[in-house]
Amino acid sequence: MEVHRYSFGFALMIIMILLPKNVMSQGFRLKLYTIDSSSTYDEFNNYINQKGFKKVFIDGFVNNDTTSYYDGSFDSRAIIDYCPKTKIVSSFSYKWRYVSYVTDEFTNLECQESPNCYYMEVFERMTKDYGKPTSILIYKDLYDTKDGRLINDKSIIDTLQISNYINSLECHFAVNWENPERNVSLTCHKSYSQELLLQYKYTNNKNSKLRQEEIESYTFTLKLIETAKWLFIIFVVLLLVYVVFKAVRNRAERKNMKSKERRIEIEKRFELKKKESELNKLRKITEYDRCYGVCNKVITNPNNLNIDFVRVYEKSSVIIINDEKYDFNEIIGYNLSDNSKVIKGEISSSTTTSNASAIGRAVVGAALGGVAGAVIGGATAKQKTEYQQGIDKTIHDYTVNINVNRLSEPLVKLHIGENEDIANEVAALINAIAVRNIKS
Repeated sequence: MEVHRYSFGFALMIIMILLPKNVMSQGFRLKLYTIDSSSTYDEFNNYINQKGFKKVFIDGFVNNDTTSYYDGSFDSRAIIDYCPKTKIVSSFSYKWRYVSYVTDEFTNLECQESPNCYYMEVFERMTKDYGKPTSILIYKDLYDTKDGRLINDKSIIDTLQISNYINSLECHFAVNWENPERNVSLTCHKSYSQELLLQYKYTNNKNSKLRQEEIESYTFTLKLIETAKWLFIIFVVLLLVYVVFKAVRNRAERKNMKSKERRIEIEKRFELKKKESELNKLRKITEYDRCYGVCNKVITNPNNLNIDFVRVYEKSSVIIINDEKYDFNEIIGYNLSDNSKVIKGEISSSTTTSNASAIGRAVVGAALGGVAGAVIGGATAKQKTEYQQGIDKTIHDYTVNINVNRLSEPLVKLHIGENEDIANEVAALINAIAVRNIKS
């Protein structure tokens, strides 16, 4: 019983020691290596996003409903090709760059000894999942691909002693696992910066064929949509032609209706603007009265009902001129100018014929030539034309120029117009204030 208890404790301790590595390995195998024909884009997309990868859009890669391109940290990249309709993954490519003392965020691999242990661990795990490779191609150096000098040693496949051919200075190989269902490859090479680059690629042959069929179907659907779009455009054009033809026939009636509606709208806007102006003026007057007390004198502006010419608050010694406030002691003086013009009266003319001259000439004409002579004689009677000059009209244009004790604005011009009474009233008011200032 005691031995059984110790055995159970020892076994539990062993499990606890091995559990983290086992969990990490399982997460790696299930998410990366054990892709099957039912793997979907949504599964990989969620997993990649959890690992910190972000979907990016770059030139040369089309991120649409068949391909997605992802970028991660430490130069890690992933590409997923999938069927546009069924969303089944057809191929998955993952490339990552080895940097010393860095844990790969996707595969959960960590190696601090050398690059060799890094890619050898990847190779060994893939061998466990996919079995013996079907081919292993080892390059002598980075530039062998240009000369085509590749080494394909079948004994390496049998013995799986790939580590004998790879060292930390040379890493140029491609391992392939191929069968009718899928193609899997692991490539490794040194970059120009002597960093280690590994790429894992999985392709499902059946799903790749399905993807191509769905893309062709999708393309055919797009062509149908394009054809339907053009048919719709033609239909719309014909419809517009019909509408325009019908519109031309009823143009006069619609034009009159629009003109009437426009007039009504203009009248409404005018009334609305007028009401707003009246309301604004009322607000201003209320504010003036609140600040300066009772208004003693108002001279309205007949040309602009929104702004009074003058508002006088005697108790506060304030005068409002065109909505500008001035103290009485700022008013120095004024002068009244009249930029008038004279319109000359029209000249009219009237022509009169002397009756006595006409009768005499008619009698003489009748004696000489009968009836025709009488008519001609009457027509040649003396005529008199008189011209009359119309009354000239003077159009006044008054302006009250007010002198103000302000350096920034020493002269205020109050344009009155033709109204002589208002001009004189404003002038008298300004004069009274100026005189009061002199006396005080």
